[in-house]
This record gives sequence, C-alpha cells and structure tokens, in this order.
Amino acid sequence: MGNGEDHRDRLAGAIYGQVVSTSTVAALALDEQLTSGHLLVGVVGTMLTFWIAHAYAQLIAQRVSQLTPLQLRDVGVHLRDEWPVAQAAAPPALALLLAALGVWSRDSGVTIALWLGVVSLGGWGAVIGRRARYSWRATAVLAACSGALGVAIIVLKLSLH
Repeated sequence: MGNGEDHRDRLAGAIYGQVVSTSTVAALALDEQLTSGHLLVGVVGTMLTFWIAHAYAQLIAQRVSQLTPLQLRDVGVHLRDEWPVAQAAAPPALALLLAALGVWSRDSGVTIALWLGVVSLGGWGAVIGRRARYSWRATAVLAACSGALGVAIIVLKLSLH
C-alpha cells in the first residue's frame, strides 16, 4: 500500500470510527437504566469489536484479491493500520469515564461525549480541507458539513428519546 493510500485509509478509519462511536453513545444512552460505566464499557467494547472486524475484513479481502496465504505478521499489520477506528472512541470514552468517576452526571457525560463527536467530525472535515488545499472558506464549509453529521446523530437520538 502506498503512503498516500495509507493516509487515506487511516483518515477514513478515523472518520468511520468517530461516526460509529458517537452513534453508539447515542443509541446506548437511550436506555436510561444503563449507568455511565455501562455506557463506557458498551462504547469501548463496540469500538474494539469494530476495530477487529474492520482489520479482519481488510486482511481477508487483501489475501483473496492477491491470492496469497495468510501470515501471522499480516494480522498485526492490519490491526495497526485499522487502529484509528478504535482510537476514535477515546474522546467519548473519556467523557463517560469521568461521568462514571462522578466528575459529572451520566447525562452530562453523554452530552459531552456526543458534542465531542461533533467537534471531532468537524475537525476531520477541516483536516481534509487543508490536506486537499481547499481555500479557508471551502475548508470551513467542509468542516461544518462534517460536524453536521454528528449533529444529525444527536437530533436522531433526541427524536427517539
């Protein structure tokens, strides 16, 4: 895989992971019987599962397309390459951990986790705009559109609550 392709895949994984982690917080938070600790375990567990599943799918697809046998070192390479999928859970997990530790309420932890998802998605939009050498105005529009995806997740959560 070329360097540009590697960056593209890692960026895609980070964005994908951010959407999944933010959506997971929103979905799990609908069950008001779940504590902050339950939410934390649910989000981290979900993201670790998605990370492994994403790495596995990429590994198998590569092996099939190249018609080469699977080697143990390939597993580690793919797990490392797909790490941004799991890494995206860090901001919401931190917000939920602090709620579980009593720094703030469960509802505040959920709200902070969701808004961290919005900010992260907006940030990824800005990164993409700058890497693509868009104007500052076009970069701001892309960042706003990316953040709007996170806002849509929050609106969906609120409409289901």
